[in-house]
Amino acid sequence: MATDLAATGAGLLGGTDPSAAKRSPVQGDPGAASVRADRDDRDDRDVDWLYARIYCGGGDDTDALLPDIARWVDEARARWPIRSVHFLRFIDLRGHHIRLRLQAASDVLDEAFDRLDALDAASRRARVRVVERLVPDPMTAPTGGGRAGAVCSVYGPEYDKYGGPPGVEEAERHFDVSSRWCLENRVWTVPRPLPRVALTARFLARAAAVGSLPADELLGTHLRTWGPRLPERLRDGAVLGPVVRQVLGCRLEEEPGWERVDDLVEQLAADAALTARRIGAGPGGRRALDVMHMDANRFGVNPAEECVAGVCARYLLGSG
Repeated sequence: MATDLAATGAGLLGGTDPSAAKRSPVQGDPGAASVRADRDDRDDRDVDWLYARIYCGGGDDTDALLPDIARWVDEARARWPIRSVHFLRFIDLRGHHIRLRLQAASDVLDEAFDRLDALDAASRRARVRVVERLVPDPMTAPTGGGRAGAVCSVYGPEYDKYGGPPGVEEAERHFDVSSRWCLENRVWTVPRPLPRVALTARFLARAAAVGSLPADELLGTHLRTWGPRLPERLRDGAVLGPVVRQVLGCRLEEEPGWERVDDLVEQLAADAALTARRIGAGPGGRRALDVMHMDANRFGVNPAEECVAGVCARYLLGSG
């Protein structure tokens, strides 16, 4: 799917976490609605991260992993004082997978680690398939094979990327909100490929509209960032146009469970824009775009589909 490095494929293909050597506990934002109510009195120095990668047995259907991950996260929140949980979709040399990160006191993480066998088993029984894509992306296409299972790794917050520890703290606060949004709203139930891209387009439009930078400027940078991931044939406007019209014509609110899609999207977009303002949008809006890209990643679109969604967002805002 997408990478932790918004404009490059190095981390995506190598399966690495930049800045792993700078690993450090980060204190959560007390105002975050998702996890702060159950914080205990432990010293912040005792707080750390559990980072697990849950792999598909082949193909690229990370949607198939999410229902079990959602149940596991719900049980973890009910059982322990969890500070933060967030996930991303990713691909490395082993295959497509979900990267799940959980922040809590060290003794809680020990107990959570002991229960990862449930996610390992879930990955082994999940369906294996290649999902239908509106636009293919060779850099994230399944490569065949793949080994199911859950493995642990080291999470290193990207301090340079988000402007130091305060920026990382705020980004992780939003990642928690975004992940909860996706799991609670069962994002995997949005059909592929058209409605999934339409969801992304509506989100990008709203996040750009309520952000601190002019929307047309931000979405222009988005197109320049992700345009190179489009297949060559779609770089011709005459060919891309019909694809864009398909997405714009998608009635996402007619999908079961998504009747209030605009209200739901507004909530997430507002939080993404809040994070971008707090950490600073960055040169050309790069930090803001990265936050939006991480959300699009959780929706399950590939970078080429995200590019199409960004073009659609411009039309939704009347600037296409």
